[in-house]
Amino acid sequence: MAPLGHVVPPVALIDRELFRFAEIWAAAGHPHAVFRLTPADLERLTGAPVADVVAEVAV
Repeated sequence: MAPLGHVVPPVALIDRELFRFAEIWAAAGHPHAVFRLTPADLERLTGAPVADVVAEVAV
């Protein structure tokens, strides 16, 4: 799902684990429609809450 440009904002969460990275890449549904940003930029632009989405699985 593209993180920006929706007429009706979707329900979205930002995985806290993204903040491990200095930069991330977001896409808009096409290989030529990607852009670089920071996790903080994504949070600011989308207004989505940061949450613990990934769960560790014991093996």
